[in-house]
Amino acid sequence: MAQDLQNIESIFDFFYLDHTKIKSFYAQLNGSGALTSIKKTKHIADAKKAEVSVGIPTVTGGKMSTDHSANSSAEHGYDGVPTMPREMINGLDALGYIYRDLIPENLGSLVLLNGCLNVTDVEVMKGIIKPSVDYMAEQMPSRTREDKKKAIQFKNQMRPLLDFIAQVPFALSCSLYVKNPNHQNLTEVWMSLSRDDISSQVHDIS
Repeated sequence: MAQDLQNIESIFDFFYLDHTKIKSFYAQLNGSGALTSIKKTKHIADAKKAEVSVGIPTVTGGKMSTDHSANSSAEHGYDGVPTMPREMINGLDALGYIYRDLIPENLGSLVLLNGCLNVTDVEVMKGIIKPSVDYMAEQMPSRTREDKKKAIQFKNQMRPLLDFIAQVPFALSCSLYVKNPNHQNLTEVWMSLSRDDISSQVHDIS
């Protein structure tokens, strides 16, 4: 069994997979469409030959042989969808469609980058920002009339921000911080994400 295994140099854990684009690129690479399933069939043939001695008294004698063959097959079905992301990346890279430099000339192209990932979930922010503002207002001094006035002013100043956040959709944004080769500073690459394409729970990341 071991001799049939592939020589796998690395295994990837994909955090986010844009299935729509993966299927589109994969279909354009092979010209046959996107994978849905893979079927492998193995046939095994076993042939045997038997000889027997026959004879008719006082007439003749001889040997007769018969061939017996038995065929067996094994069929295995696989989900082909998980194989597409890596095959798509390897295929596009082999054709020269993937760049590794974040420069203006590569705008609109596919770029492979290495950096630090930060995910911001606006839905989580909506749940914590109002209680945080209320808590901050309660912690302000309230002994004098002037102190109470400042607390009211603070709430009034924060109200437009709370109203704005309440109207923001349940967005999920991601920033990849890439180190520039010739500089110490980082370049931020921003992208918006779809919750349906994340391979794990967003709340676990938060």
